[in-house]
Amino acid sequence: MHRAEFERELQPLCLDQGIGVIPYSPLGAGFLTGKYRRDTPLPDSARAEGVWKRYMNEQGFTAVDKLEVIGRIHNATIAQTAIAWVLANTAVTAAIIGANTIDQLEETLQGANVKLTPEDKAALDETTAWQ
Repeated sequence: MHRAEFERELQPLCLDQGIGVIPYSPLGAGFLTGKYRRDTPLPDSARAEGVWKRYMNEQGFTAVDKLEVIGRIHNATIAQTAIAWVLANTAVTAAIIGANTIDQLEETLQGANVKLTPEDKAALDETTAWQ
């Protein structure tokens, strides 16, 4: 399913009917951790080529930049801020995260403790608007 389809059609239905949403890959296969940056080589990862094709564009990099700026305000990493952003959506019940190490898991889980302001969420939503 694509984000536009969810936000346009299914999110209102889920909210109306009290159906919880649990997004898969809220960190965009690692892209929203900040390890993929402009003008840097792709990391050695099995997911790198797919991330490159799907997310490595101006809108994607702008989103990472905005996550970094907002994260600094909240003393959070890019990944933690991305998780906080997903959880700030009232339709979202939880987020399925993946980690390659215990340290990554522990770091990412802290995103649940980051509380974005409505302005933070709106800025991130605007940066990644699909419309």
